[in-house]
Amino acid sequence: TIRKITPGGVVTTFAGTAGSSGSDDGTGAAARFGTPWGLATDGAGNVYVADSSAPTVRKITPAGVVTTPVGAVGRFGLVPGALPGGLAAGSFGVAVHGTSLYITTANGIAVVTPLP
Repeated sequence: TIRKITPGGVVTTFAGTAGSSGSDDGTGAAARFGTPWGLATDGAGNVYVADSSAPTVRKITPAGVVTTPVGAVGRFGLVPGALPGGLAAGSFGVAVHGTSLYITTANGIAVVTPLP
C-alpha cells in the first residue's frame, strides 16, 4: 500500500490494500502494488512509485487513480523508445526534476521526458 501522513499525524491509505499484492491499476483500494520501493512527487501533486517486482513505475493522481505509465508487468529488460517501454530488472528509485522523471534500476538509470 501507499500510505499518506498529514502534517497533523493522521495516517490513511492513499492507494492499494494491505495484505494484497499485485500490479493492478485502479482507484484507491482497487489498485495493487508488488514491491513499492521508492517514490517522488511532481508539482501537480502526482506521486510516482517505483514498483521493483514488476518492474514498472506507477503514477498516482491526487484523486488516487493509479496507472502504469512506464514499464510493463513482467517485461524485464531495458526497452527504450515510446512509453511504456521497459525497465531493466527492478525499478528501485524515482526522482522528479523539472519535466523529467529519473528512474534507477538494477542496470542503470532511465530518464523519461516529459513527465508521463
